[in-house]
Amino acid sequence: MAENKILIHIGAESHKDLYKKFAHKIIDVLRQQMNNKDLSFEFKQVENEIESKRPLTNAEKYKKLSEHNPALEALRKKFNLDIKNNN
Repeated sequence: MAENKILIHIGAESHKDLYKKFAHKIIDVLRQQMNNKDLSFEFKQVENEIESKRPLTNAEKYKKLSEHNPALEALRKKFNLDIKNNN
């Protein structure tokens, strides 16, 4: 049953190994404290935000900044500035 599972989001397979190393100790305490002998861990691998971060291009930086401050677009147009897509 889903109510007996504890879902743990992990960013890398090595994290899963680390959790599994200590899982039996943790799950024993949780089972006792929650009075539920059917508790178990379930792991779901998710994209690791740190690893997925790459440097933004100038165009991406500008887009992000202009979303927060629309006046930047007015300045860009007023001074006829071109946003190049290189870093």
